[in-house]
Amino acid sequence: MFDYAGVAVEIWYRILEEVIDLPYVLDTLVDRNRDHWRTSPWYHDAKVYEDSERQRKALRLVCRSWLSFAEGHKYRWITYDRSGNTAEHGEALEAIRSATASSFAHEASEEVILQSRPRRILFNVTTREDMELFRTTVDHCSEKVTTFYARCVSGYEDEIVDYMVQRRSKLPMLRCLALSLPTHSPNPFRLISTAFPNLLTLDTGGLWSYWLNDNDSLVLPDLEMLGLDVSAFSAGSLRNWHLPGMTHLSTPLGQHGIGDALIILEPIKSLGANLLFLNIFRVKNRIRIPVEFWTWCPCLVELLTFLSWTYLDTAAPAGHPLKYVVHWPHYDATWVPLLTGNTSEIAGPAALRSLTFLPPKLELFVVWHTWSEYLELLGHGYDRSQQEGFLVRMNEICVGRSVRVEDQNQVGLDEFLEFLTLGKIYDIA
Repeated sequence: MFDYAGVAVEIWYRILEEVIDLPYVLDTLVDRNRDHWRTSPWYHDAKVYEDSERQRKALRLVCRSWLSFAEGHKYRWITYDRSGNTAEHGEALEAIRSATASSFAHEASEEVILQSRPRRILFNVTTREDMELFRTTVDHCSEKVTTFYARCVSGYEDEIVDYMVQRRSKLPMLRCLALSLPTHSPNPFRLISTAFPNLLTLDTGGLWSYWLNDNDSLVLPDLEMLGLDVSAFSAGSLRNWHLPGMTHLSTPLGQHGIGDALIILEPIKSLGANLLFLNIFRVKNRIRIPVEFWTWCPCLVELLTFLSWTYLDTAAPAGHPLKYVVHWPHYDATWVPLLTGNTSEIAGPAALRSLTFLPPKLELFVVWHTWSEYLELLGHGYDRSQQEGFLVRMNEICVGRSVRVEDQNQVGLDEFLEFLTLGKIYDIA
C-alpha cells in the first residue's frame, strides 16, 4: 500500500490547491484558445465559487494541517453590495472585519489572526459609510487581490480613484481593474497607468459622458483587455497610447458627434493591429464598415456588432482570420432601403447583406436573442411571412457558406425553422 505519510508537504499543498481550484473565476489572463464571447461568463460564475467553497469547507474536517490550509483560502471572492445578496454582503463584512482585526492585532488568538485575504473583490459604494469601508478594504484587505471591481453611484468616482492611486502599495497583485473614471482629474489614464503599470484588464464601464483631455494617455504594456469608450478620443491622442499587448476591446462608436465613417472608426484603426476580439456594443448612427477595416484588424477572430447598423457593402479579403460573429439584432426591424442593387427590392435587415460580405473563414454566426424573441423583434417592422422569409434567407446564406447559425442559447436556425414548419410552439427563452 502506498505510504501517503511520506508525500512531501509541498506536493500535498499542490494537491489541495487543485481540489479547490477555480478555473477562470480567479484567472487574470485571457484564454486565447476559446471563443471569448462564449467563455467570458465563466470568469464571473458565482456557482463555480460556491462549489469550490463546499470543497474547501470539507477539507477543514480532515485534520489540523488541512484546516489551516482551508482557512488560508477563505474569502477568496467577496462582494460588498448592501442592495445585493444578503449572505454575500454579510460574508464581505466578515472578511473585511477579520482582515482589519488581523492587521491591528499584536497579540491575538489564532481565531482572530486569519492569514486569508480576498483575491477578487466587488465593492459597490452608494453611501458615505460604504466609502469609509472601501478605504478600510483597500488598506487591510487587498494585498492578495488580483481583480477589483469598484462600482459607485455618481459623486464617488474621484474619491475612489484617488484613494486607490494613493494607496497603490496596498494592491501589489492587482491585475484586473474595473471602475468609473473620475470626473475632475485632467489625466485619469496617466494616473492609472502610473499607479498600476502591470494591469492586464481595465474596464471603465464603456460609455463616457464628456470629452477627455487629448493630452492624457494610457500606457500599459501588459494590458490585454480594455473596456472603454475610445470614441471619446481624437486620432492624435490615441497615437500616443501604448497598448502593445491589447487583444480584446469593448467600446461604443460615434457617441460624441457624427461624421465620416473613417473619422468615427479612427479609434479602431489606431488600436486594431493586435485585436483578436472586438465588441462594438453601442452605435449612435449608421456606419458603413469600409474594406480597410480588415487591414486595420488583421488578426481579428471574433466580432460582436450591430450588422444592420454597422453594415458591410464590400466583400472582406479572402484570407482574413475572422471565425466568430455575434450579431446584436436591435436595429433589424428598423426599415431602411437596400443601399446597393435594385431599390425596388423588398427591404430587410441590412444584417442579411452584411452576412454575405463577411470573410470566407467564418465558422459561426450568432443572433443574440432567442429565435422566438428575434421574430418578436422583427414584428415591429415586418409581417409574419416577411419575418420567416428573412430567417429562411439567413439560413440559406449560412448553409451556402458552411457557417453554423444559432441563437444565444445555441439553438441552430435550421432546428428552429423545422419547428416552424411542423407548426409547433417553440419557446427557448
